[in-house]
Amino acid sequence: MCAQNLRQLPLFLVQARGRLGLSQQALSERTGVLQTTLCALERGRRSNPGPALRDALKRGLELTDVDLTAMAVAVEHDRLVAEVGRGLLRSAEPLVSAVLLAANQMTDAEREGLLRRVQRAIRTQEEHSALLREPPVPAYGEEVDMT
Repeated sequence: MCAQNLRQLPLFLVQARGRLGLSQQALSERTGVLQTTLCALERGRRSNPGPALRDALKRGLELTDVDLTAMAVAVEHDRLVAEVGRGLLRSAEPLVSAVLLAANQMTDAEREGLLRRVQRAIRTQEEHSALLREPPVPAYGEEVDMT
């Protein structure tokens, strides 16, 4: 599971609500969304609001198109970091989070170069893991037990 302090959607929602000076309950009344749902989103227990919920948040938080894009980026960031957290590179969650956040400000060529480096790192990690599963090679002059 994605480390809570890496999640971007909760941060985005708390900040957007804070700009308007709204409590979760006031936002709930404005949007018709249960306060418990808003709490789950802000605590990272729920991470991908569907279209109806996004529309309600857009209205209630007075989000612009730029804000909606930022929210979509936050949702995708959290999804990717959580996916990494379930895989071989669990310890790389903070690095992946930082890379994803930085990638939003890169040129296409920079993003492609970064992607190649990440893919190379993943291949290296997989090769390293495969080597660790192989039986050890005897040292020079050491007898090999062939039984």
